[in-house]
Amino acid sequence: MKSLLTLIVILLPTVLLAQKREIITVEPRTDLTKSVDRQFLFPEFNDGKVIFKDNSIAATKPNYNMLLNEIQFIDDKNDTLSLSNQQNVALITIGKSIMVNVKTGFGLVLAQKGLRSLSVKKNIIAKDPPKKGAYGSRSETTAITQYNSISSSGTEILLPVEVELRTSLTYYLVEGTKVNIATKKNFLKMFSNHKKTIEEYLKTNKINFDKEEDLIQLFNYCVNLQ
Repeated sequence: MKSLLTLIVILLPTVLLAQKREIITVEPRTDLTKSVDRQFLFPEFNDGKVIFKDNSIAATKPNYNMLLNEIQFIDDKNDTLSLSNQQNVALITIGKSIMVNVKTGFGLVLAQKGLRSLSVKKNIIAKDPPKKGAYGSRSETTAITQYNSISSSGTEILLPVEVELRTSLTYYLVEGTKVNIATKKNFLKMFSNHKKTIEEYLKTNKINFDKEEDLIQLFNYCVNLQ
């Protein structure tokens, strides 16, 4: 796997995902695929490769479905199908981009050096809309339930009740098979040999761990420490 990562890292482009977190209210039994401007991470299904954990490789035209949190591809009949056994996939190349398995789905690699990478998983999640509180105000204490099951038929994706669709960005640090959320603690853990140097850097550089540009800046600083 190390040799495969080394070979494909030259394909890595500079990619910054939009930080805007849109909220869309969807009525019951409405097709979710028609409620969002874009359900796939990439605008087109580009030539790519699926690289499995056993080092086998399959050439295909993949894309990442942000609604279903899964890799889909175009087959020889031009049908859109979901990739089976996605837990056995190590990484995927889509055009010049790379996506790695982050255990909860697949993250787009933003920066990489050797076996270490920073990635982001972008999903469109369905949650209960906030209910009205006293005097018609929104209740901030209303529990929000994330739906784990979505009824799909063909190209339609339906939910039985009204929901809010929200974009969700989660950043990950990946080193081989180790996957962790990109937090200060996990940066220091990954680069433990330079813990004091990184702590000093963080004192003089305000890093927002929810901001993509800041995380890329910090990651590139850490991987280049000698």
